[in-house]
Amino acid sequence: MEDSRTEIGVVMNFETEVLIHYDKVWKTAFKMIGDKQNVDDLVQETFMKAFIAWSRFDPNRGATTFTWLIQIMKNMFLREIENHKNRPEMLELEDNLNFTERLSDNPIQSLKCRTGVMRIRNAINNLPKKLRDSVEWLAKGFSYEEIAEILNRPCGSVKSNIHIARDLLRKGLCNKR
Repeated sequence: MEDSRTEIGVVMNFETEVLIHYDKVWKTAFKMIGDKQNVDDLVQETFMKAFIAWSRFDPNRGATTFTWLIQIMKNMFLREIENHKNRPEMLELEDNLNFTERLSDNPIQSLKCRTGVMRIRNAINNLPKKLRDSVEWLAKGFSYEEIAEILNRPCGSVKSNIHIARDLLRKGLCNKR
């Protein structure tokens, strides 16, 4: 009997401490992915994993419940990307190339745009991971505060990383013209 009360307590605690973040986690996932069905799947899996791991969550280790959920979601998302290596980047790059083709009917201008997009993507990929992570989250539309929460870093560090990354990108892209 005692076990069932403990289990009920864990479920009720999970509901009051974790499920209150559902909308915010869903919105964060939507900014990352942009496809409702995939977002729904990712968020559902995130909360299932969180429920399974809830008894091991320790807020004294520095993470808030929300950042813990985002970390779970981010790890699942990154694992999925690793499992389908290059697919998201190729799709994103392909979308950018199609967009640049629509900008101009001039093949030379279109080629210049394509080359520029590829140079920028390569330059971002060559940034150190800490800088690249911040820039990629920013490019997906997240605020500095949201990026700090997702990456579990101080907001000042995120701002500094983005500033350094922009300088490196600017210098690297200007020198390779």
